[in-house]
Amino acid sequence: MIERAGPRMYRLLDDHSIELVEDFEKWVRQEGGAIRRVAFDEVSPGVAVSTIFLGIDHSFRDRGAPLIFETMVFTDYGGDEQLRWRTWSEAMAGHDLTVARHRKIVDELQALRDLPDDQIDTSDIPEVTDWSKATRGPFKRK
Repeated sequence: MIERAGPRMYRLLDDHSIELVEDFEKWVRQEGGAIRRVAFDEVSPGVAVSTIFLGIDHSFRDRGAPLIFETMVFTDYGGDEQLRWRTWSEAMAGHDLTVARHRKIVDELQALRDLPDDQIDTSDIPEVTDWSKATRGPFKRK
């Protein structure tokens, strides 16, 4: 039987480098479960991007650089996403790219919203004109 080692824990130093902490109790005392925010941006109402230092390696492997930074996209409309990074600089660059991508999506949706219906190209999505066989809520939980 292969014995699995516990997760590797790290602390974030002032220069944004990381240090492995071998002792769990020491890690708890030093980090105290604190969330270390790297960056936060509200892209638009209902869309936010947050990047944090996790402190626990989420690569779940005993080799290679740890995945200890996480970017999350929180939205009011679903489609949330999660990305993980190995270094502070990767996390910052990934955060900035994620913000830029979601700003572009918001801008495209805004432009689409402002168009009159007859100017919106829906040729790749055929219009449904026969709703006679439609059902309501077949996947709704009871």
